[in-house]
Formats: sequence, structure tokens, C-alpha cells
Amino acid sequence: MSKQSEFLYANSLSKGVWYNRIGRVIAPSDVEAANFTCSTEQRIAYNKELDETLSNYREQQANLTDEQKAERDFEMRAAFGEGETVVNILTGEKFTT
Repeated sequence: MSKQSEFLYANSLSKGVWYNRIGRVIAPSDVEAANFTCSTEQRIAYNKELDETLSNYREQQANLTDEQKAERDFEMRAAFGEGETVVNILTGEKFTT
């Protein structure tokens, strides 16, 4: 099966924008990798969805409970060791393990 055939089988096109099976906007690079031309509508829809997703993530991180923060800190220490500085690249928040 060709890249284009696989892409068409797994995704759907609506009003100039490609969506995957769970309704997420396909990244422009993935549209182009399947040898389709990426429309302006696709780029706008993808950037809008990405901005919303990152905004929601940042809000969730800002509203973590003390218990959730303690669990996050425990996992950071287990992954990186004691005394390391880790930066969440999506929020800019710095942690010392």
C-alpha cells in the first residue's frame, strides 16, 4: 500500500482540513510526507489546535494538587537522580530533584 493510500485509509478530509480517526488535526508535515499539498486551512487548524492543547496543559500543570506535585517530584528524582535541575520545556518551570 502506498503512503497516499495508507494516509487516505487512516484519515478524513473536511473543509480543506485533514483529521485522524480520533478527530485530531493532522500535522502539516505528515500531510506533506504522504505527498499531499498542505493547505493554508490545514496549517491554521493545526496551529489553533496545538495552541489550545498547550494552553490546556499549562493550565493543568499550574493547578496540580500538592499530592500530584509530590508524585511528579518523586518520579523526577527516580528518573534523573538527586540534585538535578530539570526544565519542563512546555511550561518553562524548573525543578530540582
